[in-house]
Amino acid sequence: MSATLISIAAMLNCAAKVFKAHGSVAEFFKDAAVPFNSGGFPAWFKREWDAVGLSEKFLEALDKVDKLYPFNPVKTPLVPITSLISLEKTPAAPKVESFYKTLPFSADTAFPVGKGDYKGDFALISKKFNEGLAQLSKKFKEGGENSAQRYLSGLDALFLLSFANVSAVDAVSVHIYSKVYAAFAAGLYDNPENRLTIIKGEFNGIQKFIFNEEQTSKNPSKILRGKSFYTTLLSEAARLALSRQVQTTPIINAAGLFVILAKGGCSEKLKEVKSTIQNWLYERYYATVSFSIGWLEGVAEDMAGDFTKIWRKLSDRLEADKASKFDLNQRAAVFSNYLDNFRGDKLCPYCGREPATVDGAGDAMCPACAEYAELGKTLATGGAKTITFYESSEKAENNFFGQISYKDSSGQPPDKIIMEIDIDSAYIKTDDNHKPLTFDELARESGSTHLAALKADIDNLGKIFALGLRDNLKKASLFHIAELSFRLNIFFTYILQKSAKGKNIYMVFAGGDDLFAIGSRDDILEFSLLVSEKLSEYTAGGATISSGITLFNPHTPVWFIAKQTEDILFRAKEQKNTLAIFEAVLGYNEFKEEREALNAQFKSMNALSSSFYYKLLNIAERRNRYEQRGEAEGLLWDAHLRYTLARMKLSENERDNALKVLSRLIDEKTGLFNALISLKIYEERSKRVGGKDGD
Repeated sequence: MSATLISIAAMLNCAAKVFKAHGSVAEFFKDAAVPFNSGGFPAWFKREWDAVGLSEKFLEALDKVDKLYPFNPVKTPLVPITSLISLEKTPAAPKVESFYKTLPFSADTAFPVGKGDYKGDFALISKKFNEGLAQLSKKFKEGGENSAQRYLSGLDALFLLSFANVSAVDAVSVHIYSKVYAAFAAGLYDNPENRLTIIKGEFNGIQKFIFNEEQTSKNPSKILRGKSFYTTLLSEAARLALSRQVQTTPIINAAGLFVILAKGGCSEKLKEVKSTIQNWLYERYYATVSFSIGWLEGVAEDMAGDFTKIWRKLSDRLEADKASKFDLNQRAAVFSNYLDNFRGDKLCPYCGREPATVDGAGDAMCPACAEYAELGKTLATGGAKTITFYESSEKAENNFFGQISYKDSSGQPPDKIIMEIDIDSAYIKTDDNHKPLTFDELARESGSTHLAALKADIDNLGKIFALGLRDNLKKASLFHIAELSFRLNIFFTYILQKSAKGKNIYMVFAGGDDLFAIGSRDDILEFSLLVSEKLSEYTAGGATISSGITLFNPHTPVWFIAKQTEDILFRAKEQKNTLAIFEAVLGYNEFKEEREALNAQFKSMNALSSSFYYKLLNIAERRNRYEQRGEAEGLLWDAHLRYTLARMKLSENERDNALKVLSRLIDEKTGLFNALISLKIYEERSKRVGGKDGD
């Protein structure tokens, strides 16, 4: 029996136990012990199960899982696992004050609430789950075992919507518990030695792939979004390639990284699949992108126990594999046939690596960039809802590793379908025809001469996974690691996408633990503050985020924007939970409060010019020269400030207030002052060209 079929049955068994525990046994689960014997399931599922006739072995596998980590669904509300994070050396006992509402999952119910607000409606969950299961079973009524992977994907999505806010045990939702439970059941099925292999895979060089250094500054939005989503497809295809060889079951899948579980003794097959993937990447991307995997084999009891040590070892194995991406003993150090690809064709202006042989949206480009552009168009128009993976030959279009291809759902469905995934929901600003705005158009839409870029990621993520849960849980198991990964990934891929809608923002990527967005200056500034605020609320204060913002001309190459923003983010990461902009690194609330106070002060002083702001920067620079170099002339900064204000048409009271506000900022928060004044100068530039910026 395939791991997929076992996973389906195990997840349904989980659902049966949940309904029974809540006193609402659904029609589909009359027999909780053997749910697949009841009605309502696809014909192919029952046929496959009856043909194999190994139900006793399946029940034996479930019994092993229950003994390793008992499934004990409870009626008490689910505690956010992020609220249990602690990196203190001697943490205080956790004070549980936040819970999820026991309701179907949505953007609203994804946030925890206080003790008095968590009352839910399990009857509504039961109703929606049964309706969803009936629709799922109807969709895959026929088709045989070839439909199993698609059914499992649909079942997983149904469990997310139904059970992401329902408690299983120890801050783990039924949704995540069912995934890990099913993975253990598939791994322990017909496995008397109880040996399992935990596998972690990740693509390396993704950001360099998205932000190629040779990329033209001409309309990069055509392919930027497509390249970002392509990395998701690449990761899914790699996981599928592994699953087809070693019968694995997915547990974590976020932002190019996945964790899967398989039976023990599969090392040679893993090496074989990795070699196939690496060879394909080597030939297609000239060693700029690589795939690494690390794995550990052990008994099931260790896998289901305290997982933090195993997680650290697994991460070490993955890092070691990254250090030896390609075997140079098997490959030449130079691509001897690289120039043979060019026969009078010009270089692709988007990647700067391959010949431009395809007419893509009016521009000559290479086949790879044409594929990314088409994918980006599909994402923007909304004409397709899903991406379908199917078995294919090496010569097929949109092929991965010579065995798997993909297509969107807008046309005729292909044969030999393996799996379907939902279209990436990353938000990008489009025109009335759903065409992504170019950076020039985005700047004009926001009434500015320039744009801003934001890069942000969660602080201390490695420590959080390795150490953050150890003190507040009896044992931080694989179930908890998966729950934590799920919650953080949902924040970036779902919550932030909702928050960005309606703004002049181009979400280049968001997933796992980081994001990169481009947009108008004001929208990006507000969005960075919103991200920090929402993350604190979403994690019940368990995680913080650092951000870097840079301003740029719309014609600046994307690779340069990305590099500059990454450098600025690095300064913020050194202090944690801060925003870095220009030369300033400061707390989010501090930036917001001081900006509002300074803008209010400037507004009371009526119309101010760029020359006034430049004078203020010069005064702050004088003060810095004295502070940093001991230049005596710098002592006159206060006198220069008083002189500047004295020449303005202000009342004595207005002048005193201005002196008090400006003097304090210059003397105590020079970096912040310079950043805020620089932003005012950018506003003035936009006003001069007829923009809409300004207060």
